[in-house]
Amino acid sequence: MKLANSSLKKLIKNALWFETDKGYIYPRHLSPTQLEYLGRIRDTWRDRGLFTSSIRIDMMTSATEISFDYCVTARDMDMTIDLYINHFAHSIHRISGIGKGRVEFSLPEGDKQVTIYLPTHSDLGIKNFELDGSYTALRKRTTNTLAIGDSITQGHGVDISSACYVNALSRKTDLDIISQAIGGMPYLADFVEKVEGVERIIVALGTNYYERDIEIEGYGKYDYESEVKKFYEKLDNLYPDTPILNITPILRTREDTDIDRLNECVDIIREECSLYDNITVIDGYALVPPIDVCFIDGLHPSTYGATLYADNLARVIKDIKW
Repeated sequence: MKLANSSLKKLIKNALWFETDKGYIYPRHLSPTQLEYLGRIRDTWRDRGLFTSSIRIDMMTSATEISFDYCVTARDMDMTIDLYINHFAHSIHRISGIGKGRVEFSLPEGDKQVTIYLPTHSDLGIKNFELDGSYTALRKRTTNTLAIGDSITQGHGVDISSACYVNALSRKTDLDIISQAIGGMPYLADFVEKVEGVERIIVALGTNYYERDIEIEGYGKYDYESEVKKFYEKLDNLYPDTPILNITPILRTREDTDIDRLNECVDIIREECSLYDNITVIDGYALVPPIDVCFIDGLHPSTYGATLYADNLARVIKDIKW
């Protein structure tokens, strides 16, 4: 049975809207104005805003075969399309480069929950989605959550898409997480927009452009303290009563890290967040230990590091009853 694109859209989670081109549907998790704003600063930031980070296909199905065509139009790195059955990894399909391909998954018999994670670092469209059994869309989880972050939230460093901490955290909690994370992005108040239906927010920013007296190409002089202040003022204006979990930057292990300045920036974030009763601050240093196996480059968590990040964050969320 081949699904019409209108039926496939009902199975896709964490997409705010869709673009269509040559029969492929492209799920989008940023608004057109957010994409336009990023493009004014840097083309690569806009491209990253098109990636299918945190977007997945969810269903209950009796199918034993699922397949679909895909088209990759932009990428940062080769990633994967991951299929989980009842929250456990079952099949991994690795995609390479820009272009078209087809993925085919074989599944065991019987009714099961199937989750297909789309690539964290590719702009991927889908068409000709086929399955050989009955299916129903899953209901949304208890809480819709917006995650605003940088490359660590987007999943740079993990080797499979389902391992980025946002996807892992979603499996471990009742949070259905829409990721608006852009690799390389610092605090930028003008990027933030109201997303309807959001009940919780996770913010994990502050590791980019943390140095003093720095210029951002396409943006101009970047003042860390001022931008942090404007960001939380904007967030409070849009989401005045929404519970917010703010994760401070994790500890870099790179030799060029100015640790004194990084600590100062963490203090700036903490001080600003203390002005808002709905913000809870989580110590990023405690989520991932500063050891080599947890990082790929001294900054981005490896798959193991991202797993620890998600495990520890899920534990904190449970402990504080957030």
